[in-house]
Order: sequence, then structure tokens, then C-alpha cells
Amino acid sequence: MNKKRSIYIVTGLILILSIGFNIYQFLQIKRLEGLLGSRYQTAVLSGINQVNERELHYVLEELENGNEVAYVTWQKNIEVIYTELQRTNNIHFTLLGDLINHVRIQAGELSKEDGDYNRKKDFLTARVSLINEVLAEVAAGIDENETRWYKEVSNVDSKIQNMLKKI
Repeated sequence: MNKKRSIYIVTGLILILSIGFNIYQFLQIKRLEGLLGSRYQTAVLSGINQVNERELHYVLEELENGNEVAYVTWQKNIEVIYTELQRTNNIHFTLLGDLINHVRIQAGELSKEDGDYNRKKDFLTARVSLINEVLAEVAAGIDENETRWYKEVSNVDSKIQNMLKKI
């Protein structure tokens, strides 16, 4: 009788420990999803703030005046956004990151001596405007919940993914 009771107690303890461990793992996964979602959200919102026409015109104007500090600062901010979008391992966000990085490179190569300066500047402005619209649409499509950001970015069939496929 005592042996049976000991088996029941050990089995009960193992069951309780197993349930406790499962709850702990669930909470850790939710915390990780929140952390990754927060990084995705920050990358998109930083993109909206850094990749816009006003910022581009300011940087190009400063470059024209011989002040490269504004461009270097903007370049570093763009590199951070690019890196974060690449880390999503999502093809649509990776392509957005590539476009943003390409804008940074084109802005640095733009020079007044080039005969097509105004045309290239207009093209760059139009590209920045499009990228900003896409990022704003992505941000508007997801609320402030970091876990939701994670799920929207990592799920292939999410609303945001389907929206980005059309663009």
C-alpha cells in the first residue's frame, strides 16, 4: 500500500513539474515574440521617420552646402533600419530594407555636377515617397501590440503579408 502511494506522489510531482515547466516555456516564448515584434515595429516606425521627403531634402541640401554630417547621421540611421528589416527573415521586409538601403546609396552618389541631377533627385524623391507610404500602410495595419507585430511579420498568410504581396 505504501509503495502505491509513493508512486502516486512521485507521478503527481512529475505532473506538476511538467505543467510548471510548460507554463514557463509558454511565457518565455511570448516574451521572445514580444521582443522580436518590438524590434519589427521599431524598424518600421524608424523607417517612417527617416525615409521621407522632408528628411531626404534636408540631407541633400546639406550635402549641396558641403556639410556631410547630416548625410552621415542619416546614413547610420538608414543602416540600422536596413539591418533590422533584414533580420525579420521575411522576403517582403527584406526587399523594403534593400530599397531603403539603395536610396541611401543613391543619395550619397548624387552630385550637382551630374547633368541629370534634377531628374535623379525627383526619381529619388518619388522612391522615398513610395517607401514611406508602404511603411505607413504597414504601421497602420498593425496595432501597438508587439506580439501581434511578430505574428503579422512572421506569418506568410497575414493581412500585412498579403498587402505587401500586391505592392
